Amino acid sequence: MITLTSDQINAWIAAFIWPLGRVLGIIMTAPLFGSQTIPSMVKSGVVIVFTLIISPLIPAMPAVDPASPTGLLIFAQQWVVGLALGFVFQIVLAAVEMAGEAITMTSGLGFASFFDFQTHAQTNAISQLLVLLTTAVFLSMNGHLALVAALVESFSTLPIASDPMDKASLWQLVIWGGTIFSAGVQIALPVITAILIANLALGILTRAAPQLNLFNIGFSFTLGIAFVAMALAIPYLLPPMEHLFQEGMETLGRIATRETQFCRSSGQPGKFSSSRRNPMLSKLDEYMRFYATELNLRAQRQEILSSNIANADTPHYKAQDIDFYKVLQDKLSQTQTLGLNRPGLNLDKTDETHLAATHPSDDMPLLYRPVRQASADGNTVDMDIERTQFSENSLRYEMSVAMASGQIKNMLAVLQG
Repeated sequence: MITLTSDQINAWIAAFIWPLGRVLGIIMTAPLFGSQTIPSMVKSGVVIVFTLIISPLIPAMPAVDPASPTGLLIFAQQWVVGLALGFVFQIVLAAVEMAGEAITMTSGLGFASFFDFQTHAQTNAISQLLVLLTTAVFLSMNGHLALVAALVESFSTLPIASDPMDKASLWQLVIWGGTIFSAGVQIALPVITAILIANLALGILTRAAPQLNLFNIGFSFTLGIAFVAMALAIPYLLPPMEHLFQEGMETLGRIATRETQFCRSSGQPGKFSSSRRNPMLSKLDEYMRFYATELNLRAQRQEILSSNIANADTPHYKAQDIDFYKVLQDKLSQTQTLGLNRPGLNLDKTDETHLAATHPSDDMPLLYRPVRQASADGNTVDMDIERTQFSENSLRYEMSVAMASGQIKNMLAVLQG
């Protein structure tokens, strides 16, 4: 005769209910999975199947009664984690939709709007077109499979526990939310610039020939310019969209590991991690380390681009550059663990709480820029590309300085009350 204790039954229920909360949260908010065109029964079946597949792979969970207040709090926490993970990619679609709204407002296509049954709000044709293109890019990059893989991996990097969530994880999501505005403006900027030039031309034409009726020709002319600019810009939207999704995956990884890095204790009584001992210093160090690394790397890239421009007439000179975001990620990973398992200059410590002093490697892999039209003397410098990259790098450097200054001012304001 088989006998089951209440503890065994509670353990089985917890092994299903708690992962179900995280899977449910990510299915509710993730692109495609959370679409309202999918029937609720289908979503429920997907959630249950995913939970049954993932449950055997999950590490040991706390021995807590699922029906107790602590157990219900753990379920709610897992649901919030799932919502945050799915919302990361939803922000990418929101940024693209904002780009469509910006194009619509400047081109005069605001009348081409209709009611969207998925969002229960008014939307326009251009936003829907860009969202469909972004969804196609998401599927072509196997983003749906990457999202499922990230969900499974999150149970290892961010295990189910009774500890409360750290605010740094949600703060990362808030910071990533700013991408809606920055990425949206960047995507819409080519079309907006073309429309602005067209409006300036119309203004000059009206000034030169006052007898022309601006209202008769201006509207159709602006619409034509908008359509032509979109037709020319859409083929070049693939790299920015891929970059957005890659940044989304990186943000998702930071959210999934933030609690482990900042909130978990060392597992030994009486010994806690340095971030739990002083979370304010850890957060300050994190902000300053990121900005310092980014600004230093942008300054070095500026020197490389300046060298390319200076050698535009040098025979057999090959234009060079770096994969900025990959190098930045490598630099941050070298300095993130405070000297653990990385090469550098190590100092002996007299206490476990002392910080390790290391010097990360300054090596940057230089890449040769792809040749579009080489000159007769073998020089591969394209001045248009180099000037564009130089201006963009300078602008991003100034933006990073302004953002760092703003963060410091905000922290000082908080400290001073």
